[in-house]
Amino acid sequence: PYPLGITANVDSVCYGNATTILTQGGNQFNWSPDATLSCNDCEAPVATPLETTMYQLVIGNEFNCFMNDSILIVVKPNAEAAIAGVENICTGETTTLVASGGNAYEWLLPTDIACATCNEQTITPQENTTYVVKVNNEFNCPINDTLTVNVRPLPTVATINDIKLCVGSTVDLNTTIIGAVSQTWSPAIGLSNPTVASPTAQPVVTTNYIVTAETEFGCTQSDEVLITVIEKVNTVVDGDFEICAGESTQLITSIIEEGYTGTNVIWSPVNYLDNNTSLSPTVNPETTTTYTMIAQSGTCVPDTQVVVVTVHQLPSAEIIRDRKVSTGTNINLSVETDKIIDTYVWTPAEIVNCANCETVEFMANASQEIQVEITDIYGCKNTDIANIDVVGNCGDDVFVPNTFTPNGDEMNDKLYVRNLSLDGLKIYRIFDRWGTLVFETTDINEGWDGRYKGKNLNTGVFVYYVEVLCSNGKMAPIVGNVTLLR
Repeated sequence: PYPLGITANVDSVCYGNATTILTQGGNQFNWSPDATLSCNDCEAPVATPLETTMYQLVIGNEFNCFMNDSILIVVKPNAEAAIAGVENICTGETTTLVASGGNAYEWLLPTDIACATCNEQTITPQENTTYVVKVNNEFNCPINDTLTVNVRPLPTVATINDIKLCVGSTVDLNTTIIGAVSQTWSPAIGLSNPTVASPTAQPVVTTNYIVTAETEFGCTQSDEVLITVIEKVNTVVDGDFEICAGESTQLITSIIEEGYTGTNVIWSPVNYLDNNTSLSPTVNPETTTTYTMIAQSGTCVPDTQVVVVTVHQLPSAEIIRDRKVSTGTNINLSVETDKIIDTYVWTPAEIVNCANCETVEFMANASQEIQVEITDIYGCKNTDIANIDVVGNCGDDVFVPNTFTPNGDEMNDKLYVRNLSLDGLKIYRIFDRWGTLVFETTDINEGWDGRYKGKNLNTGVFVYYVEVLCSNGKMAPIVGNVTLLR
């Protein structure tokens, strides 16, 4: 019998793929052409045809029965897989990858891709990423393509903060740039060199400068600085002030607009200023003073401010009298002042009839101080103290000397009724030893000069009788002896 020959039913293969050709019933083989076969005398050679090929076989068996056989293996074209896209992308950018060359697509990597069966992908990778797509065609001959997208870092760009620049002044745009191969400033007008990292700027009008740095991969980063060109320093002060004598106040200045180099101020006059170069000096003038502040900033026109500090003198305060009084005296006190008074405060408040009145009344039962604080219409304050000395009961402080010498030496020439708290005398009489009235008065300021009817009396002992009127409204009689010496 003859061998069965080729038994494989494979009649096609994708380009580049291999297939095994099977036979049966033989032990002698001769394959041709054999260039794309793994062997030419074996039972089941592996064929890797590069084009459609008719393979011929002469097969024999143990009976030396030979036969010819053949198989046509058609080579089908592979899909022409290709990924179109950029290989370098800047951090934060989005790009599109497009797969082509077939009629079906499957993205194998990365596994989290948005649409695994779409031929077009929009991507924003955060790091270097390899994309793999399998492309199939109508012959079911798929093939993969790979594209690695490298994420390139952006350059670092940091220029100065926005500033205000006096017209005519310059400023260095000190800028830090890392990771770039070039940089460009825009607009170029007013810059010393728009292609260096830190040019000098001298704009004549307000300008927003933008610096853009670029890496070797075309990645760019920008920063900007707004330079506002000003002509004049602009300041404000809190306004005029009113203070009381002895007080101080602070002249508060605010800088509204100045050049980037800052502002220097000078106050004048320097009298009573703690610091004439401070924005907010403390002043304590003794009289009303007009202060002038000049603020200077670079080439800007200086600004001038004027502050008037009005000094109100303190109101004078004088309680009409200090007093020595008898126990139980009803006392009226008032204040003499040279200003219009807004408020009165008497202390201790608990003993006076009205602690906030212009005039107060109280009963003195013990020695003490009475204080009044007055405040005028400008808020200026002053105080005074009255010493109220309670000397005892009515008459306790009355004193008549027991001797006087009316000899014309102006020392102890008259005999007075002496006291600390009397309101007056009801009567003051002197009697000789025979009871003759030799002197009489109701005037507490009148004393006896040792005469009677114009004649000097001789040395002797006399009797006085006094009725005193006390501050508490009571009366007290006092009797005693006095010796007249010549």
